[in-house]
This record gives sequence, C-alpha cells and structure tokens, in this order.
Amino acid sequence: MLKVAGNSPQVATITTLNVLTDLGNDPVPEPAKRLGMFPPFPIPYTLDADGYFTMVIDAPDGTRVRNLVAREQRRNGANTEYWDLKDEFGRFVEPGTYTWKAITHPGLRLRYEFTVYPNVSQLHPENSAWLNGFSGPGGWLADHSPPYGVCAGGGHVFVGASCPEAGVGFAALNVSGRKLWGIHSFGPFSGARRMATDGRKVYVENMGIAYDDVGFEHVWSVDVRTHEVKELICRKTNERRAVGVSGMAAAAGRLYLSICAKENSFLAAAGEEAVDILNCLPRYPEPRPPKRPYEIVPNPRDHFLRLFRLKGAPPGYAPGHGLTYLESTRGPGRRQHIVLAFKQPVAIGSCVKPDAPYPPNADRKDHWLDFEKQAELAWDVAIAPTNTLTRALRITFISGEDDDLAEAIAEDEPDVRNGPDLDLEDNRNSGSDLAGSDRRSWIGQLEGMKLFRRRFENLYGTAKISVSSGAVSRDGVWIAKRAEPLSPENPEWFVMEWNSPQTIRGLAVKEIDCKLAEVDVWTGGDRVEPADQDHWKKVGQYTPRRRMNHPGFSGHNALALYMDDTVDFGSDVSTRAVRIRVVEQWLTETREGSCAKDQLGIDPARCRLFGVAPLRLIPGEAPVDPLTTQRIEVYDDSGDALKLAEEIHLKDPGEIAVDAKGRLLAFSGKSIARLENGRFQPLINDLANPLSMTTDRDCSIYVFDAAPDRKVIRVYDERGVFLRSIGEPGGYEAGPWNPNRLNSITGLAVDDNGFLWAADSTYWPKRVSVWSLDGVFQREYLGPTEYGGGGTLDPWDKTRLFYGPLEFELDWEKGTSRLKSLTWICD
Repeated sequence: MLKVAGNSPQVATITTLNVLTDLGNDPVPEPAKRLGMFPPFPIPYTLDADGYFTMVIDAPDGTRVRNLVAREQRRNGANTEYWDLKDEFGRFVEPGTYTWKAITHPGLRLRYEFTVYPNVSQLHPENSAWLNGFSGPGGWLADHSPPYGVCAGGGHVFVGASCPEAGVGFAALNVSGRKLWGIHSFGPFSGARRMATDGRKVYVENMGIAYDDVGFEHVWSVDVRTHEVKELICRKTNERRAVGVSGMAAAAGRLYLSICAKENSFLAAAGEEAVDILNCLPRYPEPRPPKRPYEIVPNPRDHFLRLFRLKGAPPGYAPGHGLTYLESTRGPGRRQHIVLAFKQPVAIGSCVKPDAPYPPNADRKDHWLDFEKQAELAWDVAIAPTNTLTRALRITFISGEDDDLAEAIAEDEPDVRNGPDLDLEDNRNSGSDLAGSDRRSWIGQLEGMKLFRRRFENLYGTAKISVSSGAVSRDGVWIAKRAEPLSPENPEWFVMEWNSPQTIRGLAVKEIDCKLAEVDVWTGGDRVEPADQDHWKKVGQYTPRRRMNHPGFSGHNALALYMDDTVDFGSDVSTRAVRIRVVEQWLTETREGSCAKDQLGIDPARCRLFGVAPLRLIPGEAPVDPLTTQRIEVYDDSGDALKLAEEIHLKDPGEIAVDAKGRLLAFSGKSIARLENGRFQPLINDLANPLSMTTDRDCSIYVFDAAPDRKVIRVYDERGVFLRSIGEPGGYEAGPWNPNRLNSITGLAVDDNGFLWAADSTYWPKRVSVWSLDGVFQREYLGPTEYGGGGTLDPWDKTRLFYGPLEFELDWEKGTSRLKSLTWICD
C-alpha cells in the first residue's frame, strides 16, 4: 500500500521485477524454463456445437471476480479453460469455493427475410426490392420524392418520381405491374414529373432544381423500344414566354403542353438569351479554360448577366474572383458607361431611338432617350418612357459637374463603342481593367439592377417609417435591437405609412435577414396601429433566397451583395400602410449556406432589412401578349426534331388529355373544356379543385378532385355527365390504414387491360394504387424509403415495424407485410 499525504491509501501493482548484472565476458545464461503452458487451475467442460463462448468466475458470496473468457470461438466436444486464481485486478483470490458460469451461442448471422418498403417484391416476386443497376428490373422509384406521374400505352405502364438521388425517377412496367427497366434521372436530381405517352415514346418534364439548372424547364422523350433519352425542350422564362408546365399529353406523334405561368407583375423584361453580349459595355472576354481539375474560372460575362438579374443567383464567389458589382468602362473621361444590349427590342429601358444606329455609341447623346424618372434613393425604381421598345440600356456615371462643352466634344469623337478588350484577371481588386490605363482612370459601380417588364413608381420616399425596435438609416437600412428569438408571437415589424390611401401592387425587397417575413396592409381607420391584431390583412410573405456557401462549386456566392426578390400582392391593393412582420430566422446552415448577409451565421434573434420599395403600377407599358403566361402548345414529333405547330390561348389551363377519338381535353380553372373546331368549348363545370385527369377507350373522363371534402376520382362520360366516384372521400386519416382513400393524385392513367393507375404525390406513404374502372381497389405499390432508409422494429413484438408515421404488420412465416396504420398525418 502507498500512503499519499492527505489522501486515502492507494494500491500500486508491481508487474515486473528486473535485476541487471554486469556479465563481463561471461556468456548469456539460458532463459529459465517455463513451468507450464497454462495457468495451474483447469476448468473442463463440453460443448454440443461450435460457437462463441463466454466464461466467468463468481466468489462464494456471488460477486463477480473474473471475466475469464469473452466471445471466444470454441469447438464442439471437450474443452478446457485455465484460471490463474487471480481476480480482474491481478490479485490472488482468497481461499474458498468458487463457481464458474458460461454461455455459448452459434454467433449472429445476417439472413434476408423480406423487404417491407418498397413492397414491390411482395407483389411481383420476380422483381427484387433493390436495384439491379439503374436500368434493371429491381428497385422502385426515388428516395427524395413520392410518385408524381403515370401514363400507359403500348402494353406498358410508366411511373415517375421527380427527385431521385438513390433509386430511379422513371420505371417502365408491363400491364401487370412488373417492373421491366428504369432510368435513374434525366438531369441533376431530376426524374419524371408529369408524363405522357403515345405508345411509341414517353414524354417527361421537370423543372431544374440543382445548381445552375434552377429555373429551367425541361422536356425529354424516352424511346420505348431502345430506351434512348433525348432532350426536346430546355428553356426558362423570357420576355416573350413564361414557363410553367401544368399539363402534358401525347397522341399520334404529337406532344401537347399546357402552360399556366403564375401571374407575375414583376416579370423580368428579358432573359439571358435576349442579351447581345458582344455589344455590351464593358466588353468582357470569354473565360479561359480551367488550368486544373475542378478549378472554378472567373466568368465575367456570366457575372454581368447575374448582376442584372438576367440569370441565376447574384455572383460573389471570393474577393478578386470575378465581379461582385456592375462596373462601368474604365478611363480618364468624365463619363463612363455600362451598356446592356439586346438582340431584339424589349420593353424596357433608357431607349435607343428608332432611327439610331445599332450598336449604339455610349457617348452619343442623340442615340439615347432619358428615363422618365431617375433613381434617387439607395434602393429605388427608375421609370422608363411610356410604350417604348429598346435594344439597349445605358447607365452613365459622371465625374464632377456637367460641362456642355465637354459633352459636345465627346459627341464629335469617333465611335469607340468596342474599345479595347477587358481582362478580368489583370486587376484582382475591381474585377476588370483596361490595359495601359493611367492613374486618372476610374470606374463607376452599382451593386446590381433588375429590369421589370412593367412600369412602377416607388412610394417609399413619401412614406412615414416606424419600426418595433432599432433605427432606420437614411438609405433605408433597418437593424432591429432584440435579444429574444423571432417568433410569430413576438415578431419585429417595419411599417410604411402614408397620409392618404395608396394603390400598391407589391414590394421590391433588396433583402431581409430572416427566414420568413409576412406582409400585411392596413384595413382600419385613420390612425395606424402597428401592433393591432384586427385591422391588418395579410397579402403576401417573403422568404429570401439563400447564398450558397460551398467553395468549389460554380454557384458559390457567399459574398453576394444582396439577394433581392419581390412580393406580388396578386392585385392592386388600396391602403394607408404596409407592415412587414419578421416572424422567423434561420436555425440551420447547410452547404447552400446561411441567408445572412456578411456571413454572420446563425442568430435566431437577428433582424435586418436592407431596403424595400412599395410599388405602384403605372400606365404606359407596351402591350402584353396573352400567350405569354397562358397557352396550350402543340408540337409535331413525327420527324427528326420537335417542331412547334400551334399555340392556343386558354384561361388558367391545367392538366390535359387526349381521348380515344383524338380530342384534346383541358382544365380551365375549375372546369374542363374540349377543343372542337379550333376552339375550347365548356364540358364539365361541377369540379371544386381538379388536380389530374385521364380518359379510357370509351372516352370516359376520370378526374381527381382534390377538394378537402372530396379527394376522390370523379368519372364522367364523354358528354360530361357525372357517372360515379372512385375512392372514399376525405383523404388520408390518422388511424387504421384504409386503402380505399386517396390524398393527392397528380397522375392518372388507364392501362391496356382496363385498369386505372393513380400516382399519389403524398410523401407518407409513397404510393401508386391500381383500381378497376368501376372503382374496386386492386393493389398498391408502396415506397421506397427516404435517403438512408431506417425504421424501428418493436422490441417486444417483432410483427410491428414503424417507419416515420407508418406502422406495418409483418408476417415472418409468409415473408409479407401490410401497411397497418397511419399514426399521424404529415404536412
């Protein structure tokens, strides 16, 4: 025992004693012979089978003194373990009667029993529940998204899910439902959303959701015989046509698309494809090739378009890595310019006169018309002249006072609109430079600009501003002062008030540092009460776009100056005050980054507003083509290339279908119309919320009505007469699973054997159901799991498996399962 001052005695163990001696020239003695191979106390025992073996020794009082062997492999028959009569601490035990105990087992082994979710192998044993390669017959649909589309024809049924990472986004089945082959995806995280087939090809559409694909609308075709995939359409909203597929159909070599773009008062005046980049100023070169794998090369042309909000998100990769500001030409002159040139006239701008040459000379005053109203505030709107089209927009920066003589001299100088090329990498600080520029050279900068198709007036300058805390700077920046997390019950508010009612269409928001802000208008009397509970009406909400904080990806823009957006009220609103209630802050950061400007990270109490403009719509804009946002597109796909054959206007078009007689049916709002002699004629008018549609060989029409009190498939004859409903009304309910209920059917199809397939875009459960045409439930395809799988087996009852809100009943003898309960309803 060692006695340590001030403490209780401590035990020290001496494990080895070594004695050293000087042997001189004597030989090294032989090592001492071992007295035995094993410790002195043998414990014999016999096993009936090979297995893992554990033995322990207990003292006379039953306490454990030694764990002798743990999970060692031993053979069947006679065996012996040896004990050195020591306890776990290496001390010899006291004399007495000791007891040994042992357990043995054959070892844990993995044995496949059956797969619960997806259940495809229970319905079709020839199909494995796991993939056999993306193109093989195994597996079932996508991890990140539920089923969305379904179509049938040519002896096949095709089902799709919009967002696969694992699994597949497209599956081809025979008419009995056995999977034949699949396709993982058609683009980054892009499977099949809406689907249509003419038996020869399958058409699928999806909106791009990843990286630089965001905002693009895609349509692909899949050859049923060869499985070849071909991209037919890749487009995004431009000044002529807005995107927004709301329905798809195919028949006899023709593809039909229903387009119903959201009515947007703040539609951009142009898209990137409208820009004549070679005649813009400054002139930026094409980016050089990468010098190493995965290098992100600065692309000033791309950044120029992004800073005008003509594509993607605002740039902001890294200091000196491309543009962060819009920059003018560089030189010693008093005036420097930015010129945005267009290939065709667009309805926006400080306009090129109709008889002015193109490309225009940025320095020639007679080539340009001034804006009706210039921007004056830090976050403001400049109003273009009425009813004009332009091929160029000029932004001029002036150093010093106006000088009429200098202006006249500039107009007589030669046209130098092309100037020397700009090399982005010559000046890492500004992002652009002119070779050989002297010390007198200068540039102007703008944080960014967005071009609206319509004409607006900014009402901020005439508003009285009040806030819940903090202060508002002269340039409109508000930083609230608070310590508690934001919440709907305890928000921050920013109020703009006018002396008389103003007609407001919406807000242009520079950026609000939050996750959610709600926008209200005052409906009360003359005295505006910001905290009043009864006299504010919600007209919109704002969730900012998040910066991507992921270096090494081209979309990384953590240093973007601002992430602007708009809040469209949907119609003109007359009010004396607008209130912005900031009710929630981001609580997570992902690789897509934090919303926070200046990379401040997560703070649930932070609230900042960097600029807001309440906008009044004013007359004088160029006429808008009604086909811009609402139309049926008819394409000829009988040749080598897809050709647009016709565009037909239809109010609020939705899902479409072609019946057995070749007639086109379309949702028009809450009604169904049929195309006859080139015009749509009303057919069905008793729907509450139609969501999907298909027809059968008798031209009967099947429509899923998503109204909460319905949620059934309504069946009509070809005259539009209601016949019957399929499914029990009301949608999914918590409790025992009822397969006769439907919830959110986004895809319907009738196969060649006369069965109705319904794709339900509810996530829990992921479900495709099959019905007879008279409404009798046949079977359901469930799954697959979300990314990473999961699930919990009841430790007291192995017939119960829980996965999210789903409870399954397992039959281990038969190797089958059924969905037993929906324990709660998920949003």
